[in-house]
Amino acid sequence: LQGIPQRLFANTPELQQLSLDGNTILDIHPDTFNRLSQLKVLRLQKNLLWRVGADVFGTVKSLEQLLLQDNQIRIIEPGALQTLHKLRHLNLQNNKLKQLGSFLPRNPSSLASLQLDGNVIDFIHDAAFV
Repeated sequence: LQGIPQRLFANTPELQQLSLDGNTILDIHPDTFNRLSQLKVLRLQKNLLWRVGADVFGTVKSLEQLLLQDNQIRIIEPGALQTLHKLRHLNLQNNKLKQLGSFLPRNPSSLASLQLDGNVIDFIHDAAFV
């Protein structure tokens, strides 16, 4: 699976857990998850994702766990995760992140775990945890 069809989950609004790990997904269209209002766990580890767009997860406000480890993520656009106020576990291990910018949820105190090891982080923005 290299890509996720844009409206694949349009008829599954009650879905609470979704596992798409171990595929070859390169990128995610902004409308892919917009109907999954009950989604709590999203597993996208072990794919070929290279970026996280600012508008990919914005409508999945119920998300509590986001697993993005073991991808090729270099870029997480500003604001990409800022609306995920219920996010408790974020795993970004073993990617290619060089900078930690202002993409985290606006209330980072809700995070119980943030895993960043295995990246090449050399800069942390002042507003990364604000």
